[in-house]
Amino acid sequence: MCECLKITYQYIDDPETTVTAATTGSFNGFFTWEFVIGAVTFSIWHDLFDNWYVTTDGVGGSAIVTGLKANINQCPLASMPVWLASPVFNTFTTEEGVCNTPCSCVTVFLKFKPMPSFEEISTTTLTPINGYNAYAFVYSSFIFVIYFNTTIQSWVVAESTDLDVFYAQNNSNLVCPFGVWVPEIDFGVELFDVLGCGECLTSEDRDLREYKAIKLPEIFEEEDRGYFRCCCPFNVLASQTGDSWKNDITSAWIKLSDPSDSVTCFLEKNGVATNYLTTQIAFPNEVNAYYWTVNWKDVLALDGAGCFELKISYNISGIIETFTWGVYHLEPFSINAALNTARLRVKFNSHQEIEGIDFSGANVEDTIRFYGFIGNRQPNTEIDNIIYQNREMQKVIRENLNKYEVHTEPTCEEHIRKLTDLYLLSENKMFISDYNAHNHSYRYNDLPVILEETAEITYFDFSRSASLKCIVSDKFKNKRSFY
Repeated sequence: MCECLKITYQYIDDPETTVTAATTGSFNGFFTWEFVIGAVTFSIWHDLFDNWYVTTDGVGGSAIVTGLKANINQCPLASMPVWLASPVFNTFTTEEGVCNTPCSCVTVFLKFKPMPSFEEISTTTLTPINGYNAYAFVYSSFIFVIYFNTTIQSWVVAESTDLDVFYAQNNSNLVCPFGVWVPEIDFGVELFDVLGCGECLTSEDRDLREYKAIKLPEIFEEEDRGYFRCCCPFNVLASQTGDSWKNDITSAWIKLSDPSDSVTCFLEKNGVATNYLTTQIAFPNEVNAYYWTVNWKDVLALDGAGCFELKISYNISGIIETFTWGVYHLEPFSINAALNTARLRVKFNSHQEIEGIDFSGANVEDTIRFYGFIGNRQPNTEIDNIIYQNREMQKVIRENLNKYEVHTEPTCEEHIRKLTDLYLLSENKMFISDYNAHNHSYRYNDLPVILEETAEITYFDFSRSASLKCIVSDKFKNKRSFY
């Protein structure tokens, strides 16, 4: 794209002259230019087929003084004799020129898919951005902004709601956004160009304003429908041993809207602040998001057993609120305390869309202990045998693809929802433990597994409790023998 055209000519017997002509607009989706010699105005324009013309009776006129055949380039760059011989020009050469005068407004040229439909759109001027004029136009009911991005030193077109997402850009450092535009995101346009200075839209009055959207943590409070139910705490156990299956862990997290926001996470025991202090950790791949991990082993050593509430207090864009992440009943680990329970331990290390947080690189750990059962191993042995010529059958490979059942007793929504919408949905590593006396095996002590079959929830008539059942399998498929 050449917003300015450098023209060198010898007119009749006059000396050779060079002028730089800024585009005067567009015609048929191409730039137009004008230059004046004496009392005669010469116009350069394209007829949309394959011809550039120079006429003395305006754009689209028939008083042609010279022409450039078979050329559909956006810039009519050529010299005699490519420009056809003319009775008034002895020399006529066109080159790309440089203009340094900013445009109040520009004209946008869009070529749509499928070809050859196109549209020219006028813009409105905005408050300068980064010291350069900025322009807005409407396409497909969306407002787009053309502005100079100083970070990448390029003109870009972006949707007004997010100026950091570029639909197209060019590398021109002119004061107006002329040049070759490179599409970045497919938005139904095959070609995006800025044709040159144009008339500003006068029928619409638009100003660009940027407002940061904030998202507050979801705080759900059940309404009273007359169905009495006691609180539904999470049971947690801890010991002073190093056995992971005897020590429960709880993590909490939150995403803020701005670096100026603030947040704290703290434990209360019977409504009083505890001696245990949480440590705030920033997510490595999520800006303004933080998590805390409570090791109940340390809480037991500092504050003893009892009923605890994990709370988060935040100030997001001036909105101050405190909410309870969870209620926990802490006991020292013992066989009797753990009887009839089972536990899932997980690590989160991926983008959790339901949370709106990228957990990657964090390996956030959490456990949930529930009344229920984990076990009923089924080996599901894969058998591959071969029959030899003497009709003897021998083994090729055998592999146990163990599956295990996870059952919960009827429990409240808080437990079921955490299992289905967090643990079984977002885990990257999961470990199972069972503490039932009647279990066939006592070997389920943080056994690594992965979800094998979707969870099924059983609901009970006239009861708010529900139970869950799912199938998990070995995380590592290495129970095999082969030749």
